[in-house]
Amino acid sequence: MRRCSGLVFFQGWAEYARGAERRDVKEDLDSAQRYRQRAEELRSIAAETKERSSQQVLLDIAEDYERMARSRDRIDQMDRQLKYTISR
Repeated sequence: MRRCSGLVFFQGWAEYARGAERRDVKEDLDSAQRYRQRAEELRSIAAETKERSSQQVLLDIAEDYERMARSRDRIDQMDRQLKYTISR
């Protein structure tokens, strides 16, 4: 990787892009689990927070993480279906 004027340029960007296409399914599942874990951590912090406005912000962010996890799950499911369809 090279930096130029604050922008990052990847050497061999085509290889980088191909690697992104072949992303590891386990890594994707782990990302959904990480999102759920972060949501739970935020809910725990919110439960200990006394200020209502701060508590609500933390709960809102936790819900955002849950939404991201559900989206990741749907993307994974579509990827599996697409791979199955292509392999037939």
